[in-house]
Amino acid sequence: MSIKLLRQIFSIRNDGTNMGVKKNKMYDIGIISFNINTNLSNYGAALHSYAFQKFLNKIHISSVIIDYNRSQLKEIIYSAFRHKPIKNLPFILSCIYKRYIFRRFFKKHCIITQKVYNKTSISEIDCAKRYCCETDVTWSTFKEGFDRAFMCDYPNMKDKNNIAYSIDFGSKKISDNKKVLMKKYSKNFKYISIRNTFRTDEFKSIIERSDISNTIDSVFLLNKEDYNPIINIPKNKKDYVFVYNCKENNKEMVQQAIAFAKKNKLNIKIVNCCDIQKKQYIYKYPTPVSIEKFLGYIKNAKYIFTNSYHGICFSIIFERQFYAFARIGNNHKIKCVLETFGLINRLMESGNNFNIDKIDYNKINKILKERQKQSQLWLQNALKE
Repeated sequence: MSIKLLRQIFSIRNDGTNMGVKKNKMYDIGIISFNINTNLSNYGAALHSYAFQKFLNKIHISSVIIDYNRSQLKEIIYSAFRHKPIKNLPFILSCIYKRYIFRRFFKKHCIITQKVYNKTSISEIDCAKRYCCETDVTWSTFKEGFDRAFMCDYPNMKDKNNIAYSIDFGSKKISDNKKVLMKKYSKNFKYISIRNTFRTDEFKSIIERSDISNTIDSVFLLNKEDYNPIINIPKNKKDYVFVYNCKENNKEMVQQAIAFAKKNKLNIKIVNCCDIQKKQYIYKYPTPVSIEKFLGYIKNAKYIFTNSYHGICFSIIFERQFYAFARIGNNHKIKCVLETFGLINRLMESGNNFNIDKIDYNKINKILKERQKQSQLWLQNALKE
């Protein structure tokens, strides 16, 4: 495999055969976020944009998911190939195949732009009456600072009554210079809601706006039944523990899950979606499981062990018994969703105790219905104009 071949793989454009997309159609909403092209293909990022678009469909708002590629995966693969191409080949192939099955999912189940946009060509986009930066840590800073695409800070995206729905800016401290920029970029949005309840007051102070609401992540806009059409239930004859090991490889969590499964005479299924540290590309491969099967593993699991924000979200949606594990990088969002549903005792830290009471989903579903209704109403009001 050559660098030239890799370039060809990552320059593939959509052929227009995705679900109902029409060339030159002006959609009500252009959805921009992490989704199709995330680093090592993150399931939660894919599913929150899927859910957001399906909810818009329900309320008869036309939308298109912008196929925006920040090139993170391409850079990782190029680096792995240059470092030790033969040794790292399994890792490279795993990443490429997983990207392929993600693109296949979006082309089958979503309306996405015909063109794949990057940080340069996004300034040419003209596919929607207004744009929505939709959830996730899209307002956090990267090496180059804020991503102007997520801030709708291009002339072709400004002055359109844009919406920022359930955005997050992570848990890192924001410098004074970045606060000034965040305030400036926030003016590109008429409506803003935030999912990180821990930093809402701080956020209001930074951008000097009081009209900021708290809304839930987009995956909660749908009911569990709404996911049934895309779920692929695995053919497991025996009950199992499902482990979703995301972003940071949590070896201790995996070991505890294996021990728990053995003690309770359960099978175990592990899906990894971990960033690779430094040049140890062969250390952990991203498990090339389809999005449909990933949901099936969660829906059918007896217990779930996860260090993923969206792993927790879908455990709640499908009413699973789960144990959450902290991450070094960004624990705010994990603790935030647990606090929202009164489930902070599911966070396993020091002295883990897996004998805590089972989750009472009658109580949890009441909270979910209330937060869902509140968030849906906020979004519908923002979409009226």
